[in-house]
Amino acid sequence: MASLKKGEIWRSNITGMVYKVKTIKDQMVVLESAKGLNQVLTSKENLNLFYEIVSKADDHGFHLEGDGSPPAGGGESSKGFSLKVGKDID
Repeated sequence: MASLKKGEIWRSNITGMVYKVKTIKDQMVVLESAKGLNQVLTSKENLNLFYEIVSKADDHGFHLEGDGSPPAGGGESSKGFSLKVGKDID
Protein backbone atom coordinates (compact mmCIF):
# COMPACT_ATOMS: atom_id res chain seq x y z
CA MET A 1 0.00 0.00 0.00
CA ALA A 2 1.21 3.51 -0.77
CA SER A 3 1.98 5.74 2.17
CA LEU A 4 -1.14 6.67 4.10
CA LYS A 5 -1.31 10.22 5.46
CA LYS A 6 -3.34 11.95 8.11
CA GLY A 7 -5.99 14.16 6.51
CA GLU A 8 -6.71 11.96 3.49
CA ILE A 9 -10.37 11.53 2.57
CA TRP A 10 -11.78 7.99 2.06
CA ARG A 11 -15.29 6.75 1.09
CA SER A 12 -16.75 3.44 2.24
CA ASN A 13 -17.61 1.15 -0.69
CA ILE A 14 -20.36 -0.40 1.43
CA THR A 15 -22.16 2.55 3.07
CA GLY A 16 -21.02 5.48 0.94
CA MET A 17 -19.99 7.43 4.03
CA VAL A 18 -16.95 9.69 3.70
CA TYR A 19 -14.25 9.88 6.35
CA LYS A 20 -11.02 11.75 7.01
CA VAL A 21 -7.95 9.90 8.34
CA LYS A 22 -7.65 11.09 11.93
CA THR A 23 -4.96 8.84 13.43
CA ILE A 24 -2.50 6.25 12.14
CA LYS A 25 -0.85 3.87 14.62
CA ASP A 26 1.20 0.92 13.36
CA GLN A 27 -1.20 -1.02 11.09
CA MET A 28 -4.40 0.57 12.45
CA VAL A 29 -6.23 3.67 11.20
CA VAL A 30 -8.95 5.80 12.81
CA LEU A 31 -11.33 7.37 10.27
CA GLU A 32 -13.60 10.22 11.39
CA SER A 33 -16.62 11.92 9.80
CA ALA A 34 -16.51 15.70 9.27
CA LYS A 35 -18.40 16.60 12.45
CA GLY A 36 -16.69 13.88 14.45
CA LEU A 37 -19.96 12.08 15.13
CA ASN A 38 -18.78 8.82 13.57
CA GLN A 39 -15.45 7.05 13.84
CA VAL A 40 -14.22 3.79 12.34
CA LEU A 41 -11.21 1.77 13.47
CA THR A 42 -9.81 -0.35 10.65
CA SER A 43 -6.54 -1.80 9.44
CA LYS A 44 -4.48 -0.26 6.64
CA GLU A 45 -5.06 -3.44 4.65
CA ASN A 46 -8.86 -3.06 4.87
CA LEU A 47 -8.76 0.47 3.48
CA ASN A 48 -7.99 -0.86 0.01
CA LEU A 49 -10.64 -3.58 0.31
CA PHE A 50 -13.59 -1.61 1.71
CA TYR A 51 -12.77 2.06 1.03
CA GLU A 52 -11.73 4.21 -1.92
CA ILE A 53 -9.61 7.33 -1.67
CA VAL A 54 -11.38 10.56 -2.50
CA SER A 55 -8.57 13.03 -1.84
CA LYS A 56 -4.92 12.93 -0.87
CA ALA A 57 -3.86 14.93 2.19
CA ASP A 58 -1.76 17.25 0.03
CA ASP A 59 -4.66 18.22 -2.28
CA HIS A 60 -5.13 21.88 -1.43
CA GLY A 61 -8.53 23.53 -1.59
CA PHE A 62 -10.45 20.33 -0.88
CA HIS A 63 -13.22 20.92 1.69
CA LEU A 64 -15.65 18.68 3.53
CA GLU A 65 -19.01 19.81 4.80
CA GLY A 66 -21.80 17.81 6.44
CA ASP A 67 -21.88 14.74 8.66
CA GLY A 68 -20.48 12.18 6.22
CA SER A 69 -23.71 10.29 5.70
CA PRO A 70 -24.43 9.05 2.17
CA PRO A 71 -27.06 10.90 0.12
CA ALA A 72 -30.63 9.67 0.68
CA GLY A 73 -32.02 7.66 -2.21
CA GLY A 74 -28.62 7.31 -3.82
CA GLY A 75 -28.91 10.64 -5.66
CA GLU A 76 -27.63 14.13 -5.08
CA SER A 77 -28.68 15.53 -1.73
CA SER A 78 -27.81 18.27 0.72
CA LYS A 79 -27.08 15.54 3.29
CA GLY A 80 -23.64 14.04 3.64
CA PHE A 81 -20.42 15.67 2.58
CA SER A 82 -20.25 18.36 0.02
CA LEU A 83 -16.91 18.21 -1.72
CA LYS A 84 -15.67 21.57 -2.96
CA VAL A 85 -12.51 22.37 -4.83
CA GLY A 86 -11.13 25.87 -4.51
CA LYS A 87 -9.15 28.20 -2.34
CA ASP A 88 -9.58 28.27 1.43
CA ILE A 89 -11.78 31.13 2.61
CA ASP A 90 -11.11 31.52 6.33
